[in-house]
Amino acid sequence: SLLTLSVATAKSLLKFASSDKNQPHIYGIGITENGLAATDGFSCVEFFLPGAESMKHQAGRTIDRKLFETSMKLCAVTKSAMVVNEKDLLPEQKSFPNLSTVTPSVNRQPLLPGTDVFTGELRLVPEYLALLALVSIACETDYVTLGNIKVGSPVRFDVVGPEQRAIVLINHL
Repeated sequence: SLLTLSVATAKSLLKFASSDKNQPHIYGIGITENGLAATDGFSCVEFFLPGAESMKHQAGRTIDRKLFETSMKLCAVTKSAMVVNEKDLLPEQKSFPNLSTVTPSVNRQPLLPGTDVFTGELRLVPEYLALLALVSIACETDYVTLGNIKVGSPVRFDVVGPEQRAIVLINHL
């Protein structure tokens, strides 16, 4: 097995993952040097997981979303930890993007209204902020720290728990 994770972590990853099958590289769950990540192109989460060092050689590979989702549901029913195996990975040509490149697509209607041109206020869609609760549950903590809020960069949230931590980036336009 490559990695073991909780059902709560898997649920968070799936909520951040793209639901657009036409973008297979972000439709799945990505392997990073630190653990696992997911993005819809506007927001992303990266979980820093124990044991991730053993899978650094797989960084950039994508885990099949359907297999991941099915495995998560089965583990939720059996109340067991979820295991990611090499057989769950998509072919190498469907590589997960480096998270630093995840920016809103110019071809799609922005989900985030961005900065109000009249007041200069930074605005975020509440549905993305609601996902922070899932990440804090996965990290087993009650707190989320605002890590970065600069116009022109993604808003960063840090979630640090006893066993694992996560970074959430939410783009504004």
